[in-house]
Amino acid sequence: MYKFAFFLACIVFISCNDSQKVKLDSKILCADIGATRIKAQVLHPNMTLSELQRTNIFHFPSNSWLNERLPFLFSPQANSCVMQQFKGTYDVISFGITGPVVDEQYYVNPERKIPRDLKQKCTELAGCPVFVENDAIIWARGALTWQNLMNKKVQYPCLAITLGTGVGVVLLRAADDMVGIEIYFLDTIFSRLKEIAGDQPDYKELNMPWPHNALGEAFFVWAKNKHPEWDEVQIQLIYNERMVAFIEDMRKFLQQKLQVEISSVMIGGGNSRFTSSRYLKSKLAKQIILLNAQHLGKHKVSSDIISLLGCIHPPEYKKSSLLPSWDDISRNSELSNTAF
Repeated sequence: MYKFAFFLACIVFISCNDSQKVKLDSKILCADIGATRIKAQVLHPNMTLSELQRTNIFHFPSNSWLNERLPFLFSPQANSCVMQQFKGTYDVISFGITGPVVDEQYYVNPERKIPRDLKQKCTELAGCPVFVENDAIIWARGALTWQNLMNKKVQYPCLAITLGTGVGVVLLRAADDMVGIEIYFLDTIFSRLKEIAGDQPDYKELNMPWPHNALGEAFFVWAKNKHPEWDEVQIQLIYNERMVAFIEDMRKFLQQKLQVEISSVMIGGGNSRFTSSRYLKSKLAKQIILLNAQHLGKHKVSSDIISLLGCIHPPEYKKSSLLPSWDDISRNSELSNTAF
């Protein structure tokens, strides 16, 4: 516990355009803005494990905010759900958001109509420092913080996967080197997954394109509607088979694209409750780290705390990067205007 307190006490915020460090006694409004809901709470850098165990995470629907109104979510003058709960309780705001974030400040999904200069707009309305990052990257950062608390080592390179409404993927080449991977723009690489999940429709009404629909919430909607005869055991087995195919496809891609051979896989998010670390390890022969509600519940901590911990940036983290790069994505106007 004392090692963890010291680790968090050293935490500061770093942004590409912000050289000033946040004070160690700052109160930080941490938020994870996903495709379905917003998770939020005020944390401070030197929190102890016992404090985390007493921390309740607040949840709000996100569907009405993933548009041009998003910066007003953090405006003290606005009557947003977040401000009703947290107004006047924080010094700094740090949040993760679903979809590509470039240089920790620009949101690059025009379809959502969220301002491209998201960080600047939020800072102007919030009246305090604001930090923005992709939601999968903040989860990966938080997961490393948790592993440090548990005195558990992560074998690098590590593939971090979050399973929620969609699927978030981050390559951790080291603790200080993270690459957010926008899998929608790499949809052609998932040959094994396509072979297994080929009969599943896109479920466009859920706004989950391939391959998110194969492992995200759309899979469970499809399984319930298309195969009502499947029980939970069958669904879990099929889901784990898809996970193996997905990870193998990612492994092959990273070998060819970056000459990286992953040594471990770290998995979390709401739908990670359907994954089996034993099954995945037997099929993949990799270190499998499963951070789901069952695992974290043993420590009397909410599983939602992981992504919020990731909103606090330890100083050893370098600026994260994006794969494919936004330059590559923007060359294809059809892709760059597609919703996530």
